[in-house]
Formats: sequence, structure tokens, C-alpha cells
Amino acid sequence: MISIIQRVLHRGEALGVWRPGVDPLDLYLSICALGFFVFSNRHTLGVIFDADVTSPKALSRRRGLIVDMIKAYLTDSNGAGRRA
Repeated sequence: MISIIQRVLHRGEALGVWRPGVDPLDLYLSICALGFFVFSNRHTLGVIFDADVTSPKALSRRRGLIVDMIKAYLTDSNGAGRRA
């Protein structure tokens, strides 16, 4: 898995899409953590916030947020490596 992510990161760096130096294990762990937390805590979160955090609408919103967070992580703060 890590070697596949590493190849994607290298290809993205070469194309100017991703910033250099992203650790593939850090990226993988971050994606897993962002995706797993809501599912593993859905009952507690549901009670605390009185919301169904795994409804189709909530999951769609969450997916979009995760994509935005990971894309921001993969690009630098000046926008270098971003393509329109």
C-alpha cells in the first residue's frame, strides 16, 4: 500500500500537482483517521450532537471535507503545486 501511495506522490510531484516531501505513511494514516473516526464514534457523536453523522447527506459532506483537507495537506500554503 505504501509503495503505491509513494508512486502516486512522486508522480504528483513530477507533474507539479503535489508539494515535495510528503511521507506516504503519514498521508495514509491521516486519510484513515479522518475516515474512521466518525464511524467508530457514530453512536456517541449521535447522542452528543443529536445528529445522524452517518446519514447519506452527512457522509457526503464529510467526504468532501476529507478531500479538501487532504488536498490542502498535499499542497503548500502558497498554493504551489496546485492546478486549476
